[in-house]
Amino acid sequence: MLAINETGFEYKALTLSAGTKYRFYVQAHNAFDYSVESNTVLILCATKPAVPTAVTSANLANKVVIAWGLPADNGLPIESYGVFIQ
Repeated sequence: MLAINETGFEYKALTLSAGTKYRFYVQAHNAFDYSVESNTVLILCATKPAVPTAVTSANLANKVVIAWGLPADNGLPIESYGVFIQ
């Protein structure tokens, strides 16, 4: 159990590890004791991937080759890439 002395209605967890699942619950506390646990929420610490790096192109006769560097996945494996033409 992570005991926190918070008097507001919000808690910010600042030192989590990307790609890790965390379970949180809340208990109220007074001089008598702690309340029953709230419902538990499961959170995966992740955000959208970073921007692909070093995008390059090459023109080969009637073909174009686009290449890029691997971006940071920010907690979840990258499943695919989209290449778009404007």
